[in-house]
Amino acid sequence: MTQATRNPTRRGIERLREEVRRRVAAEGLRPFAARTAIPVGRVRGLLAGRAALSSTLEAAAAALGLEIDVGPPRGGASLPADTAQADRTHALLREILSRLPPPPLPAANALEDAAAPAGAIEFPDARLVAVRELAAAAGGGAADMDETVTGYVGFRRNWLERHALDPAQCSVIGVMGESMEPTLPEGCSILVDHRRRQRRSGRIYAVRAGGGLVVKRAVEAAAGVWSMVSDHPSWPPAPWPADAAVVGEVMWMARTL
Repeated sequence: MTQATRNPTRRGIERLREEVRRRVAAEGLRPFAARTAIPVGRVRGLLAGRAALSSTLEAAAAALGLEIDVGPPRGGASLPADTAQADRTHALLREILSRLPPPPLPAANALEDAAAPAGAIEFPDARLVAVRELAAAAGGGAADMDETVTGYVGFRRNWLERHALDPAQCSVIGVMGESMEPTLPEGCSILVDHRRRQRRSGRIYAVRAGGGLVVKRAVEAAAGVWSMVSDHPSWPPAPWPADAAVVGEVMWMARTL
């Protein structure tokens, strides 16, 4: 089935969400996420009606045989005035974005520092931490990374100070996979302190390994002999890879019930 939505307006996105809900109900959440290569957390976001990245919408549409398009009417068909105006607005935005320079690439062994954006509203008792579109795999394979900053989360200043956390040196990211359950449930969000890269036995770290990012507990079984340990009993410990680079220590976790 192929159905065209002429522009990613609220109505078109809602039609896409309804189709995702129908498919998930028929296939199950995890099988659908695996088949479409969309992280479980992003599928849950679509089901819940939360704002989604254009890349997620495009991936869902492609997997479902739908089309999200921006452009003039096909075949000369007329559009209502409000829809035609939306088309022109989206086309103009796309043209503007295409002329902007690409963002700087992140450093090879560290996430790019992200202070609060210029003009962001900060409250006297809170500071902002960047939320990154980056899935950390708590499973057997490392997740691909898209280190785009998608938003900011406010943390109380006294909590940050009590734990010696600098918001500009931290990121909030999502976790996919079940190997760190029950400590870190799949779909939860974690705060990573990028300054804390010195391994301490028993602590949990985000680690670049195998071309992606994993979240594991570091355990020193003997002097200088480190392992990556999962909290889920079904996942056996693994030797610490020689090329693994610690991105930061996990300091906080939250999830949506």
